[in-house]
Amino acid sequence: MLVRSPRGSELVGLLAARGATVTPETDGGLAVTGIDPAAIGDLALSEGIAVHELTPRNASLEEAFMELTADSVEYRAEPATTAHSAGLTVRGALRAVLGAALYMLIVTLIGVGLGAIIRHTAGAISALFGLVLVLPQLVIVLPQPWNSRVQRLLPELHSVITQHPVQGLFSPAVTLLVCAAWAVAALGTAGFLSTRRDA
Repeated sequence: MLVRSPRGSELVGLLAARGATVTPETDGGLAVTGIDPAAIGDLALSEGIAVHELTPRNASLEEAFMELTADSVEYRAEPATTAHSAGLTVRGALRAVLGAALYMLIVTLIGVGLGAIIRHTAGAISALFGLVLVLPQLVIVLPQPWNSRVQRLLPELHSVITQHPVQGLFSPAVTLLVCAAWAVAALGTAGFLSTRRDA
């Protein structure tokens, strides 16, 4: 419920005393939950407080979704505090940043190789997109143990960023070597084909 009143600060105390949750908003309104609109109006009237707006507020689809899935999110952003500092001085952070940069360089080299092989910009972008983003998702549906065996041979970013081995996948260093092998294979094939096609 959205409530606006010229004596909003007084109304906050009265509503809180009745068990309502009141959150002041930046535009001067009050977001009130836990009490019905009639009770808000009756309370304001009994105290002689003018109410300029009393509007029911429906949650947006996004708010409803976030409320329903609040306990089932895999990753949750939290504000940085002094207890949980973030920066390159945190153990393993620099290694993760450098690993991600190296991974991006390797993916770029794979893209250059694919571009030289396919000789079509859109085709090379699509092939790189499929190799790096789509194929790992499709491999997941393979039966065990084939899904993890095949997935660890693809250019995978997860273990490089987290800097610790993921069950069934290679260590971050070996994962970077696998990615480098993809780049060498793409560039080698491109070099071979360019000598054959352009000769």
